[in-house]
Formats: sequence, structure tokens, C-alpha cells
Amino acid sequence: AAEGRVSTVRDCCFYGNSLLEASGVVSLEGGGVWERNVARDNGPREPRLSAHRTVLFISNGAYRITDSAFEDNWCDVVIGIRDAPLGEIVGNRIVRNEEKLAGGLGVDARQVPLKIYDNLFCSNHSWAINLDECAAEIVGNVICHNGGGITTRFGTVCEIVSNTLIDAGYAIDINFSAADIRNNLIYRHLYGIRWSPYEGSIARLLNNNFYEGQIADYYYGIQKDDPKDLHLAPHFVDAENHDYRLLPTSPLIDQGAGTEVSRARGPAPDVGAFEYHYDEPPSATVALQLSSRHLTPGARVGYTLTLTGTGDRVQRDAWIEVTGSRTHQIVAVTRNISIAAGETRNIQGSIRVPMGAAADNYRVKARWGEEGKSIEASAFVDVRLRRTGPPPPPERWPRSLSNCPGSDKAKRASAGGACR
Repeated sequence: AAEGRVSTVRDCCFYGNSLLEASGVVSLEGGGVWERNVARDNGPREPRLSAHRTVLFISNGAYRITDSAFEDNWCDVVIGIRDAPLGEIVGNRIVRNEEKLAGGLGVDARQVPLKIYDNLFCSNHSWAINLDECAAEIVGNVICHNGGGITTRFGTVCEIVSNTLIDAGYAIDINFSAADIRNNLIYRHLYGIRWSPYEGSIARLLNNNFYEGQIADYYYGIQKDDPKDLHLAPHFVDAENHDYRLLPTSPLIDQGAGTEVSRARGPAPDVGAFEYHYDEPPSATVALQLSSRHLTPGARVGYTLTLTGTGDRVQRDAWIEVTGSRTHQIVAVTRNISIAAGETRNIQGSIRVPMGAAADNYRVKARWGEEGKSIEASAFVDVRLRRTGPPPPPERWPRSLSNCPGSDKAKRASAGGACR
């Protein structure tokens, strides 16, 4: 499609075509819509003869690429974007694209504003996303087993929020760029985040979770942890089969920082690309109050958990979790609480802060549902633990006893009853 012509390509399959230089198998030089298409097994298998081979090339017009698959292509670039005023790449599968010399790049964009949301980039030979001089939002993508994750260069300004990045050399690479990097789940990486210490390279970091890294979470001349990082086991549904949704036991549920592009289903965003699906509609709402938000080792903190029924009578569990940057524990559970619409239950108790607890920011989360199986409603309170002297050896947060209606704490403690 020539420059100046806006095109729509929908419900088509492009299979077994040779690639044309930079203009690609399909070239929309006036922008347009690419929807529900499949591009598979395109490109000759002989050594590369030109500087660029592209599957889909778009320029000089607004565009939307959605709900399509790009699989098993032999190319330098799968999607190439140049000089376009505005664009979206949403809900696509970009998998197993390669070129033995240096290709297999997922999205290559230059001098454009764009949004890259909810895509799967898997097993591509090179970087999943490469941005030069762009203004971009990169949100909710699963980027796994590629040569690299996200790289930005030469004046790019972007938000990199709530992505899951698995098994990459560099998960995120910032060069001469500015990036707001929040709520990303980075797992089994060589290096987590690298930014070059050059003028104009700025990275604002908040609530990124690093786990099972092989070399370092950061690389930029020196290696260190950012104090706002998390280092928690994510509890995936089935990581071996690429199912990176979170189990209801995950400490990353409601553990993210609020953002302008948040898609939170609970009281706070989750960390990573997938928001945990609360059971709906909830049978009750939950509220949490603490006696103090400023903690010291050895102190006891009282809590009041208020449940308000919203549906038919049910029996569910209520529990409290404490999550820090490197620790996650359930500290109180009350089981088999009966409640119906219009009824209120107040559960009171206290938690002792361990003497060996690390000075850190903690999130105390109250849950309603079936412990270990499902969550229907949540609430949280952020607290800060401060120390004045050297810490003693680490100690687990103990579980507390709750004031369950009609229960006797001593009997339940000795019998190992429902409250523990």
C-alpha cells in the first residue's frame, strides 16, 4: 500500500513468502489496521543478503496491529515501524522468529510514539522490543526465552510497567534514554536491568521483582540492589509450560505500586503481566486496621479485620499476609467463618514483630476466600519497620491467634484448631 493510502488487512494468512528488503512481505506505507492475521514461515533460508528483511513494515500513518500471530519467520525484523504519528501493538503472538546472523528482532520502532500492550514475545533470536527515539508505553507483555528483552536507545522516553520477563541475557537495557520501570517480574535472567551511565540515561525504578537471576539484577558499571526491589518467588501456575499467571499463594498479588496505566483487579496492582483473577462476585468485603504503622522489633501490633457480607450465606477463610522485599508469610488465619448479606464480622488479634525482622517497608494484606485456593476480596496497609541497633539472627514472623466469635484462644492453641 503506497504512501498516503490507509489500508486494512484482516483475517489473512501469509505463508512461505520471500522477504523484500526493508519493505517486507507486507508494507503499509500510509499506516492502517492489521487485525487477526497470521504470518508464518516467511523468508528464504539462505544466508542474509541485505541489511534488513521485514515481515510487516508500516510508516507515515497511524496504525493498529492486533490479535495476530507472527511465527517461525526467517527475518531481521518481524514488525518494523518508521515515522508514524501514533500506533498500537496489542494482543499479538510473536514467537520463534530468527535469522542466524543477527536477526529475529520482534518490534523495531524508530522516531514514533506507540503503545505495546499484552503481547507474547517468545523464543525469538534477538531482542523482543527495540526502540530508537520513541515515546512508548510497554505494558502487560510476556517476554520469555528471547535473545534479549527490551532495549531503548537515543532519546527514547518510555514507561515499562507490569511486564513478565523470563530467561533473557539482559531483561531491560536503557541507553541514552529515560525510562520509568515499575512492577515488572524479572525471572531467570543473566542481568536484570542495565542502563548506561551516560548523560540522558535515566531510570526510575519501583517495585520490580527479581528472582533466580544468574549473574546480577543490575549492571551499569557497579552492581547493587535498589532498596525498592522485591526478591520473592512468584508462584507461577505452570512455568515449565509457559503459564506465567499467578497462583493465589503468590506474594506478588496486590504488591505493586500504583501507576497511571494500572489495570489492578484488587486494591493494588500485581507485579508482572497477569493480574490475578479474584473470584466474582465476592461473598463479602474486607477492611483492615492496624494499631500502628510504625513498627519496632519485638513489638506487638493489634489488628481488626472487618468483614461485611454481600451475598448468600457461605463459609470462607480470612487471613493476614505480611510481605517485605525478601519475605512473605501468612501470620494469622481464621477458618470457616459463616456470613451472609448484611452481616458483619469483626476479627481481632495481634502480631508480634520478630526481633530479627529486617528494617524494611512491609505490606500487610488481609484476604477473604479459601486460603491457598482462591481470593475473593483483599485490603492492605503499608507499614515501616525501623531498627536502632545491629539486628539479631533472622526470625520468622509467628502466626497469631484471632478472637474468633465464640472461641477460646487457649483451647484452640492447644488443640491446633481453626484459628492459628
